[in-house]
Amino acid sequence: MGGFSSNTIMENQERVILIATEDMKIGSVNNIAAALVHESVHLWVLDYQVGIDPDSEELLCYTLELEFLKKVPNVEPFLLTHAQSQLNKYKNKITHK
Repeated sequence: MGGFSSNTIMENQERVILIATEDMKIGSVNNIAAALVHESVHLWVLDYQVGIDPDSEELLCYTLELEFLKKVPNVEPFLLTHAQSQLNKYKNKITHK
């Protein structure tokens, strides 16, 4: 029910991606796909214990999300804009640490 999609590992170690109600309400399959890509990267980092700080992890997630979106035919421009703005945000945070 939160405002953003996330992920979790269940007690049985099953990996689960949670799609936020707000993401569902947008009514865009491409948005759901982008959220799945983004959250899958978080689970990959968790599984492989990559050991990067949270800002670098978000940078990685948004980088791969944007790469994915650029390959989607007729993708909604707002998805590209959002991913790019988040990418810029995390690049800036890392640069100014």
